Amino acid sequence: MKVWIAPPLRSYTHQARFVEVEGSTLREVLGHLEENYPGIRFRMIDEQDKIREHIHIFVGQWFICW
Repeated sequence: MKVWIAPPLRSYTHQARFVEVEGSTLREVLGHLEENYPGIRFRMIDEQDKIREHIHIFVGQWFICW
C-alpha cells in the first residue's frame, strides 16, 4: 500500500513523501510503518492506543497520514 506522509512526519521517513507498507487494516499499516520508521507511530497514536486528535487518516486511492 502506498502511504503519503505529511511534512511534519517526514523526518521519520528520511524526507520521503510516499512510502510502501503492507497491511489490510489500519492497525497492520501502522505496525508496518513503525517497523520501518521507528517512532512514527507514537506521533500518530497516543498511550491509550487512540489516534491523536491532530492526525487525519484518509483511506481511498491512497492511505494518508496527516
